[in-house]
Amino acid sequence: MMTDAIHRFDERSEEYDRFRPSYPVEMMNFLRVEVGLDASHVVVDVGAGTGKLTEILLQNENRAYAVEPNDRMRVIAERNLSRYKKYISVKGTAEEMNVPDHAADFVFAAQAFHWFDVRRARQEFRRILRGGGMVVLIWNVRNTHGSDFLTAYNEILRTYSSGYAAHERDKIDDEKIGSLYGSRKYKTAYFPYSQTLSEDGLVERILSNTYAPSPDDDNYEEMLDAVRALFGELNKDGKVYIEYTTNVVYGAL
Repeated sequence: MMTDAIHRFDERSEEYDRFRPSYPVEMMNFLRVEVGLDASHVVVDVGAGTGKLTEILLQNENRAYAVEPNDRMRVIAERNLSRYKKYISVKGTAEEMNVPDHAADFVFAAQAFHWFDVRRARQEFRRILRGGGMVVLIWNVRNTHGSDFLTAYNEILRTYSSGYAAHERDKIDDEKIGSLYGSRKYKTAYFPYSQTLSEDGLVERILSNTYAPSPDDDNYEEMLDAVRALFGELNKDGKVYIEYTTNVVYGAL
């Protein structure tokens, strides 16, 4: 994982923690049935960020290593999750996880796989997984169409975020996923998910993106005005709804 990737959330970690979406209950129910995930399994959440997926795994009563290289995000996770007895915070990356050999039954990566050096991460995953262990990749993909609000929100990002075009091009393709799993077959599943936000929550949600303008950018205030105007026009009873499709890829290496 490149140094730039590690530090991209330094100034946005609090917004990320409060206003990035979680993951659907249906996804965990599916994993319990499909891959047999239960409380006896030891899991590693790599690129754990502020611990959104880690907490779900801890609530499933799994012993969970949360591997995160960014100090600010890891501190927030520790603040949020230290009450869980099975929580283990680790400073590390997908390529150097600092987790013992053959310690885990599952490796999870949520919203993080695109940062990985896949060849080195694959070696590291194989090192820490027990025989038969599985890797589960998860993304919340924001729906850009389907309602007037979703279309307009995406247009604000296109208009005011200079890095958004590159973000749109940076998609995880089958070739990159295939290089992780190798000759083994992997499977995919998809789940709808919705995030409910107030006006302030919508502002903070857009600011949690690494490609969003910073306060010292010329178009920062203009973007905030556009977001608040969008909320004023299209909110329903003081709320708006960002719709996602949660993508899950899973299989053994």
